Amino acid sequence: GGHGGVVFCRDFPPSEKKPTLMLDTFPMAAAAANGDMQAVRELDGEEPSSLTKRLDWGWTVAHVAASCGQDEVLLYMHSVGKKTLLVKNDCGQNPLHYAAANGQVYAVRVLLRKAPELSIMVCNDGRRPVDMAKSGQCRSILRQLDIVLTREREAREKRQKQKESWLPSCLAECWRG
Repeated sequence: GGHGGVVFCRDFPPSEKKPTLMLDTFPMAAAAANGDMQAVRELDGEEPSSLTKRLDWGWTVAHVAASCGQDEVLLYMHSVGKKTLLVKNDCGQNPLHYAAANGQVYAVRVLLRKAPELSIMVCNDGRRPVDMAKSGQCRSILRQLDIVLTREREAREKRQKQKESWLPSCLAECWRG
């Protein structure tokens, strides 16, 4: 389903109203959706909790900014605190899920650089951001996600090899002594 071209999660019961995201009643969400950095800074100064406030369906300003491709807003949020980006909504989806699903290449880039752990988070229905990108058929996003996932796998394998190689060398040293 969607709202103004923005992909939402598949967990909505058919009888329930689709989310409004409170864009009309929550100025910070509207500012983030439009990439209005002056308003984002002013509103954050007036009410710092507005960056982490939960909207309909558990969305946050980060979900809105990512869905709409507002990379400057995401960079600002990261400068305030990385935890503002590390959020899941009621469907278990993080901002990277939505940036990937909506083909928001610049938002994906920012999120992968500033919070790469978002790339391996799984939502309630088992999908990762890369799965969302596949359904959106955005090749450049798939390449970016593949690079990050490959790096994480290689780092994990390297750590495992280091653990495995440590024990034999330690035992050899013990036997020599």
